[in-house]
Amino acid sequence: MDKNYSIYFETTFETEQGVYDGEINQDGLCSGNGKFTYKNGDVYQGEWLNGVRHGKGKMTYSDGYHDGEWKNGVREGVGVDSFMNGFRYEGEFSRDLWHGKGKEIYPDGTYFEGEYKFGKRDGKIKHVFKGGVQISNYVNGLREGKSTANWLSGLKMEASYKNDKLDGTCTFIEGDKIIKEEWKDGVRL
Repeated sequence: MDKNYSIYFETTFETEQGVYDGEINQDGLCSGNGKFTYKNGDVYQGEWLNGVRHGKGKMTYSDGYHDGEWKNGVREGVGVDSFMNGFRYEGEFSRDLWHGKGKEIYPDGTYFEGEYKFGKRDGKIKHVFKGGVQISNYVNGLREGKSTANWLSGLKMEASYKNDKLDGTCTFIEGDKIIKEEWKDGVRL
């Protein structure tokens, strides 16, 4: 956390948004360590700078939490989003969105891992699912271009996607057996 502030004293005060308990600077702004309990029940516990979340902290919501780095009031840097339904994202954030290297983990154990851009999968993504793994290129959250999949059974697939739908030649390989199928806009021809 930036240490370019002076702590004036610790205090507790109430605003229209909720109650703050922690350190403030000479201007009366939350700076240093503190806890803000929002009227809707959300709670932020962590570092502040000049009245905004800044540094390491944890924001707890009714359906989960974000634990990680904050800058100028938004998620920025490395952190974890975790939800009551068992879904988690672990990775990098920018401007309050998933951005950079990250991993989406689902309750059933499947996961996506790779590059994210402004909240969406973007770039090479590895999808591990029960029984296999698929590696695909994503653009703006959709599979686009070449993709390969390998199942534990030994079946392999090489395919192309357009707008997240199979498009072009899809080749299945199992041992010596090779099957080629043509697809257009997600429909087998």
